[in-house]
Amino acid sequence: MGWTALLSEMTWLPYACYVVGGTHSLTHTAFRIIAENGGEAKTYSKVDKILLENGKAKGIRLADGTEIAAKYVVTSVDPFQLVFNLIGPEHVDDIISRKLKALSKDWTTIMWYSWALTERPRFICEDTVPDAGYCMALGFGGESSTGDVDTFINESAERRAKIWPKSLNGLYMYQGHQPGLNCNFDQCMVPPDEPEKNFRLQTEQFVLPAWKYSDDEWKAIEKNTPTI
Repeated sequence: MGWTALLSEMTWLPYACYVVGGTHSLTHTAFRIIAENGGEAKTYSKVDKILLENGKAKGIRLADGTEIAAKYVVTSVDPFQLVFNLIGPEHVDDIISRKLKALSKDWTTIMWYSWALTERPRFICEDTVPDAGYCMALGFGGESSTGDVDTFINESAERRAKIWPKSLNGLYMYQGHQPGLNCNFDQCMVPPDEPEKNFRLQTEQFVLPAWKYSDDEWKAIEKNTPTI
């Protein structure tokens, strides 16, 4: 992962910033800009189709049949959903459709947890490298409970076969709020009375795609699956 860290430091990291209140604040800010310029927002309104005219998008149709005309249609859905659900494959070149069908759509699927801690995690390497704790607070990494890299290979093969991994070793962890770092800028992330004693981290665990289990089954998995 060394080259990715170097690439990050040279590209986006020098321009990174911290948003008070979390990234959700950006959504509210964007909506206020749209509203102040006469725009509207609809919630709980599923888009059924993108309306086309002479090969150009002219608006959208909602699931309830409502049609909304527009000069431009901007979408952030994945390419498969865009072509096969919203546009229709008959409006797209066959080569593009075949490539989209070959894409893996359910490989990078994670269980994501946020943890509220009363103290910062201590790492063994801090005994010899005191600054390691600070570096860990800014990054992420993979963990293997057995210390064997083959566990990642086995877990990957099991997930490819849509089998729940026998051992969830592919833990990816990054600590989001180091006392004295982000907490100084945004007190809402930790209790403001004693920010130096509070810490937050997040974990990501690769698992099977959402469609593999029902909602009730996922709830049972959530309660019984160790993530650290």
